Parts: sequence; C-alpha cells; structure tokens
Amino acid sequence: MPVEKRLSDVLAMIRPGIQVPIIVATSVPITPEVGSHLMSVGMNVTGESGMIQQIYGIATEDAIQQIAALPFVATVHYDEPVTMQMPQNQESGVINVTPAEVAENMGAGELYDAGYTGKSISIAVIDTGCDINHPFISSAVEKTASMVPGEDEDDYCGHGTHCAGIALGRDTVVDGRKMHGVAPDAGLIVVKVLDKTGSGQTSWVCQGIEKAVELGADVISMSLGSVWDGGGIGPDAQIVNKVVTNYRIPVVVAAGNSFLPGTVGSPGSAAGAITVGSVALMSPHKFAISSFSSKGPLSNFQTKPNCAGFGGNLWNPKETIYSSIAGSLADGKSYAGLLGTSMATPGVSGAVALLMQAGLMPFDRIMFEQLLATTGQPTPHLQNNLDGWGTMDVGAMYANIDNPWLPDTEALKPLMMAETLATLPASLPALMSPERRERTAVRLPYMT
Repeated sequence: MPVEKRLSDVLAMIRPGIQVPIIVATSVPITPEVGSHLMSVGMNVTGESGMIQQIYGIATEDAIQQIAALPFVATVHYDEPVTMQMPQNQESGVINVTPAEVAENMGAGELYDAGYTGKSISIAVIDTGCDINHPFISSAVEKTASMVPGEDEDDYCGHGTHCAGIALGRDTVVDGRKMHGVAPDAGLIVVKVLDKTGSGQTSWVCQGIEKAVELGADVISMSLGSVWDGGGIGPDAQIVNKVVTNYRIPVVVAAGNSFLPGTVGSPGSAAGAITVGSVALMSPHKFAISSFSSKGPLSNFQTKPNCAGFGGNLWNPKETIYSSIAGSLADGKSYAGLLGTSMATPGVSGAVALLMQAGLMPFDRIMFEQLLATTGQPTPHLQNNLDGWGTMDVGAMYANIDNPWLPDTEALKPLMMAETLATLPASLPALMSPERRERTAVRLPYMT
C-alpha cells in the first residue's frame, strides 16, 4: 500500500481537514515537475532530500489519498515525531561520572599516549543545538545550522550542549575534578533538529544529516530517535545508510530508553548506524546494562544495538554523566549530570573520532564491526540485543587495526538471527506486553 500503516493510524485519530506532516518517497528522480504534481493535488511541499528520492511536506487526508494515487509515488510515510533519548527521571545524580572517566574506561588513554586526541576530526552533534559560548565547548565550534523552523542554532533545552561536552569538551577543572570530552581536540559542527522542548520530526533529522555532510562532518552523533524502528528502512534510516555507504561517514545513534525488548527506534534501526545501548560504570557495577536502555531485536528480527557506552543508571545510587549544560535543563548551572543512551552515544562518537584520526579513515563500517567483535568489554561475545558486541574499548580496537585475523562479522549474522529466534519465546511476553505497545504506538504530530 502506498500509504504507510502508521500514517493511516494517524489519519484515523484526527479530525478531517487537519494537515499532517508526511514524507513522500518517489519511484522517479525528484524534478520540478514531480513537485508541481504533488502540489497540484494538495501537498504543501516544505523540502526535499538531495540524497534519496523523498519529498517533505504537509497534507490533509483527502490530499494524501490523491498523492498516493499518483503513478510515481512509491510510499507516503508519516513524518514521525522524534525526541531526545533521555528517561524521565533526571534529578541530580548521587554518582556523577565525568567524560574523562568515560574516556579512561573506554581505553582512550592508549590513543592519547599515541598522540590521537581527535584533532582534525569534525564531529557533527545533531541535536537541540548547542550553547556555542559554553567554555567547555566554545573553542571547538566550527560551523552551525538549524533545521528547526523559527529557531536558531542556540540550545534552549540543554541536551545538545551536554552531548557535545561528552564527545569533545576541552580540558578543564570543575569543582576540583578533571574534565574533558572523549575526543578533546575534535571540532564541533552544530546541527539543530530538535526544538526547545527536545522534540522534532523525522524530516528535520533527514535534512540535518544531509546538512552535516554538506558542512564537512567526519563523524555524526545523534542522541535522538522515534518510538518505532520502521523496519530499519524508514526515511531517516535510508539516509543514514546512504551516508555510511556512499560518503564513508560513521553515524552513531542512541538506541533509546524504553528498556523493553523490541524498542530500538529509528534511525538507530538503520543497518549502517552504530547503534548505542547504555551500561553503567559504577552503579550497581561496571558494565551492568542500564535499567532504561532499549533492547532489540528490530521488527525485522535484526540484532541491535551494535555496542554500548557509559550512559549512567537509574539504580540506587543513581549514576549520571556530568557535562556542560544550558537552556531549560541547566537550572542555573553550567555543568550537570544527565543519564540515558543520549549520554552513552556521544562517548562512543568521540571514541570513533579518535579511531578515525588513528587510521580508520575513510570510515570502513565492516572493519569497525570486526574490531568491535574482537574487543568488546567486558569480554568479546556474539552481538546480542542488550549491549551489541559489548562496551566499546577504543584502545583495544586501535591495537587491532592491523590484525589480519579479524572475524568475518557478516558470516556471523545468521548465527545472530538464530540466537534471536531461539530466545524469542522467552521474549514474547515483553514483546506483546501492553507497555511495549504503548511505548511504540504512533504519536500524533506536534503541529496538529
């Protein structure tokens, strides 16, 4: 059916005549004539992709039915809401872990000793924007852009500023504690796709990814996602795969914070994404799966996440990651502790930047997966739906770059599929639970 089911579900929930955000995938290249045809049947076109054949806009239900009937329209997607990936409980943590401690426990010291600190590598943080004047990240800022209508690149929320600090915050001391990001000399490209409330749309994310490539990103970091995985082939996932395959740029994406099996969202569901789950560093113990971390499998039974990073935990005592803050989350502070796969993701992004400076550039997605499979913490294991190949150890990955005996991870995928299917009966109660259905249910658009 040309009209995606989740879009049909939205149309059934709203009043006639309400315009809904949509993404139209076409079977032909996008030309002015294609745009004219769509507008002639009632679509208000707001943009288009320069990488794949899809057009963004809004339309009423009547117009959507006419759009779907056009011969060149492959699918009419719902432009899904997207949010930052943090659980709700965000009071001050009892244990605040610094990005420097994250770096140490991811083996970054091995690269620092070899002279690799992220210098000449640009990380695009696609998020709520950044406070480009914050002292932890100000000297890193290279370029900025906003895809959010009516908002500049400033961070009125604070989430993006926090993530940027974890990835590449500069050396400093805060309250007597050494602070620096995982890649403390990397450059920062700010791309805003979430508004002041931490919310956005899939089309903004799509445009933000393309903007990051245009601005020269070497690594893309996204601590955001929708509640549905889109079968790994949603509009944003397709662009992620294109960027990784055609542009050789790693795209690091948060898995989400719904904790149940089958709750990894999009674009983390993209096959090419480095999808990041969360583990604790201290509470209750190192490498414990964070209580909130979303788990696979995807709806197509593929295994996700790809790896884990340190993102804190909601155990007692609660553990957070301490970084730069701004906007509504700041509460008058310049630094604060937050937790979530949102916080695990930029740590991994910084580690990827170190690895690229050390020789994995242009990015080789298959080799990266092979290195993960060889070095995952606490011990290497087959990729699973909890922490992927394990927690990233960038020091061990660096030590194995020239290893001629890296495993064939593509050949292992049937084994991972078999493992997922074997554990499916035990996972079914959670997969079929009302709570999971509620967490992955379609959300109404913010604009209605």
